[in-house]
Amino acid sequence: MRLRAITVAVIVTFTIVAATTFADGRSGQATPGTSVAAILKAARSALGGEAKLAAVKSLILKGEDRRLNQLFGMSPNAKQQYYVNPIEFRALFPDHYLNISISGRSPWWRGFSGTDLVNEHDVPGGNQVVSQDPPDLINTYRAEFARLMLLFLLRTDTAIPLTLRESVSSGTILEFSGPDNFSASMDLDKATHLPSRLRYQIHPSVGASAGKMVSMIISVDDWRDVSGLKLPYHLLQMEGETTTSDIRFQSIEINLPLTAADFKKK
Repeated sequence: MRLRAITVAVIVTFTIVAATTFADGRSGQATPGTSVAAILKAARSALGGEAKLAAVKSLILKGEDRRLNQLFGMSPNAKQQYYVNPIEFRALFPDHYLNISISGRSPWWRGFSGTDLVNEHDVPGGNQVVSQDPPDLINTYRAEFARLMLLFLLRTDTAIPLTLRESVSSGTILEFSGPDNFSASMDLDKATHLPSRLRYQIHPSVGASAGKMVSMIISVDDWRDVSGLKLPYHLLQMEGETTTSDIRFQSIEINLPLTAADFKKK
């Protein structure tokens, strides 16, 4: 009887210690079987903590993009060509986003400002390319913004509000869904619990994969300290087995005084 009492006491004590270790965040890790909410909380803790992440109002990322020239096609036998160009991302929560890429002397502003689409492309000589935008193009840029903020800040409060899906998790996978058929699965690094990659599918209307359902993966690494947060300085995007974009960031700035005017073509 005494042996049974001692055994029960040991089990209770171990349970309390284990629960306390995870609850106060000292371990910083989620274990298999943990709820998805607890996994998300642990991952945000690894990034710098929920309070610091929520305090980010604006973000500017600048670097170089080694991008695939998709005019060469993307079949395994096709000769691939890449070019390196400056790139900049601007974000102002919750509904301003801009992707500025420069090919030679030809800048392209893509994104949205509130409910207004931004899609302007200049060619050398100052002539603007005018084309009919697909009616759902703004949703494409909203989804792009949502995916980027998931990977960098694990934020779900962009122009596409995201929901964390309940799922049977291994402790290192988070699944998100949102309006306009948004769906993405995030893999977390087992050792650091930082975001590792985001997996999703798209149905492009242009390019070599037009009309097909395409599996995409965005991976991030080279984590550095920025104003009390851990942020990635390397982003790799793959379409199937082909690398379509390889970005090395040179600077990341948060909470600069951006306004809606900063999301319009100058």
